[in-house]
Amino acid sequence: MEISSFLKLLSTVTIQATDGKSVIAQEKELFNGYLDSDFKNWGLDETGDPTPETSIQVFELIKNATLNQMFNSISNELDKICLTQSQIIEIIKNHRNLLNQEGYVNFFLMKENDEYFVTGVGLYSDGGLYALVYRFGYASVWYGALGLRVFSCNLQGA
Repeated sequence: MEISSFLKLLSTVTIQATDGKSVIAQEKELFNGYLDSDFKNWGLDETGDPTPETSIQVFELIKNATLNQMFNSISNELDKICLTQSQIIEIIKNHRNLLNQEGYVNFFLMKENDEYFVTGVGLYSDGGLYALVYRFGYASVWYGALGLRVFSCNLQGA
């Protein structure tokens, strides 16, 4: 189901509650392919608050878009669709099948230190994972033909 001209809904899944203690910058074993040093450089290496069991949505990018266009097409109330770092790690560890398996980036919006960031996670052909981080205003256009995935909290709840 298309929810905007940019995104098509693929699935809705419930993820487990988290304790908020997991941060991407400290997950070198999980992100064994590459871990962007900007997680640490930009102060994104602090633990967060616990989160309850949460319903998330997985979308596929179907039209070229910037990060801003992708996430604002889900909701212009970005705080409501953000995921925490612990939730992102929970998805990757326990719902890896939801990730694009072709090596292309999967995008997760998060808010840290009153600023929005997008974590990009990809899966190499050898099974290794990489994690990148972008400032929300990063202006590159991402190609819809690649089947990139976009993850968000489900505004409709569980």
